Amino acid sequence: MPAAVPLIAVVASGVASAAVGGGVLGALVGAGAALVVTAVGGAIFPARKPSVPTTPATTGFDASAPGAGRTQSVRQPITEHQIVFGRCKVSGPIVFLHSAPDDQGREDGYFYAVVVLAGHSVRSIGEVWLGDKSETDASFAGLVRIDRHLGAPDQAADANLIAETGGQWTAAHRGRGRAYVAVRLKLTAEAFPAGPPNIAAIVEGADTILDPRTGQ
Repeated sequence: MPAAVPLIAVVASGVASAAVGGGVLGALVGAGAALVVTAVGGAIFPARKPSVPTTPATTGFDASAPGAGRTQSVRQPITEHQIVFGRCKVSGPIVFLHSAPDDQGREDGYFYAVVVLAGHSVRSIGEVWLGDKSETDASFAGLVRIDRHLGAPDQAADANLIAETGGQWTAAHRGRGRAYVAVRLKLTAEAFPAGPPNIAAIVEGADTILDPRTGQ
């Protein structure tokens, strides 16, 4: 490696002298010498090849799919709410997390989460997905409870959360103008081997848009 540096310096010197004193011929010689410098430099210091990411992909998430990020629930202190049009599968910011003993006395056996799906009222919230499985999957029988709130201006706070979270969720937490799901999971190693899953839902979007099929 050390011997190669003087070689490049000598060739480069030849390029400079030829270009200054040789007219057209010198310029041609200089151009040829420049190619030599480039070739030698490339052989000694090859360009780095981009490395392939080693981080495994999230199960059930294709980042190349249009709108893929909309199906991932996120935890951030400050985040935007999304507007949903049409029928699509979406998730959103997690605005509340809580745990409590379950009906078998297991500490933290119940897991609670509130996920805001849209920053406005929606027509409907349909099937909810827990990871890559539907809420109706047989493995979740007796373990999942989901309350849907469509974001009406006068909607009341979730009664189950008020009753079960020891004052953490109150009657003042109404979520008016926000469509959300309140999920309670009874965590078991069999149903949720990786812990609480990502939560997403099929949503019929903004209810303020005229549907020409129905006129409503």
